[in-house]
Amino acid sequence: MLAATIEELEVERTAAAPDAVPRRDLLEPPTCRYCRAPAAPGEVFCARCGLKLAVYRSPRPEERRGPPRRCRFCGASGTGDACPSCGARLPAEA
Repeated sequence: MLAATIEELEVERTAAAPDAVPRRDLLEPPTCRYCRAPAAPGEVFCARCGLKLAVYRSPRPEERRGPPRRCRFCGASGTGDACPSCGARLPAEA
C-alpha cells in the first residue's frame, strides 16, 4: 500500500501556486506582517516590534529568462521555471 502511494506522487509539479504571492498596492505604505504597524518606505525593520519587513520586488523581465523551453509532459512552451499550462518543472537550458 505504501508503494502505491509513492508511485502516485507527482514530483515534477511545483509547490507554489500562481496566487501564492499576496498582491498589494505599491502606493500604500508597507505594513509589518507581525504587528500590522505601518512602516515608512525604505525601512528594513519594524519600529514597533523589530521584525524584518518584507521586501517586494518586481519579477524579472521576460527577455532575461532566456529562450522559451518546451514542457516534456504537455508540450507547452514557457520561459520560467515551471510550465504555465501543467505546472511541471521545465527542463534546464541546453
